[in-house]
Amino acid sequence: MTENNDKAPLAEKVVTKCTGCKTVLDHEVVSRDAGGVIEKVKCITCGNVHKYRPEKEKVPRKVMRPKKVDPARDFNLLTETSRGRRPQRYSMSGLFKVGDVIDHNTFGTGIVISALNRQMEVVFSDRPRILVFNREEMETPGLI
Repeated sequence: MTENNDKAPLAEKVVTKCTGCKTVLDHEVVSRDAGGVIEKVKCITCGNVHKYRPEKEKVPRKVMRPKKVDPARDFNLLTETSRGRRPQRYSMSGLFKVGDVIDHNTFGTGIVISALNRQMEVVFSDRPRILVFNREEMETPGLI
C-alpha cells in the first residue's frame, strides 16, 4: 500500500466503509480523478461499487459533566434561611410558592425552590424532587 491512501493506484486495496455492508472493510480502487484522488471503490466482500469516502478524523468532544451537588448541604443552607416558618402539609391540590416549607408524607420536610406550571422543585434532605401542586382533579375527597 502507498502512504497516502487517497492517491492509491487502481486495483490497490484500501480500507473504507462499505455502503452495502454498512461496515468498514477492504475495498479495491476502481477509479481515480485527474489529480489521482480515489473516486470509486469496489467492496471485496459484497462486490458493491460506490464512492470512496475517506474516514474523517474524529475530534474529541469536551464532555460537559454536571457539577456534583450535595443535596444535604443545600438543604441545610435552605433550612437556615427558613427557620421559624411553619411547614405546610403537602397535597397535590395545595397552593405553594417559592420559599414555602412543606411537610411530605414520604419525603419529610422540604423547601420549595421553584414553582412553575403546576410543578414545583422541592429540596429534601436526601435530594431535590419535582412535585405537582394546584391540581384539584388529582385527588379525590376522603382518600387523604
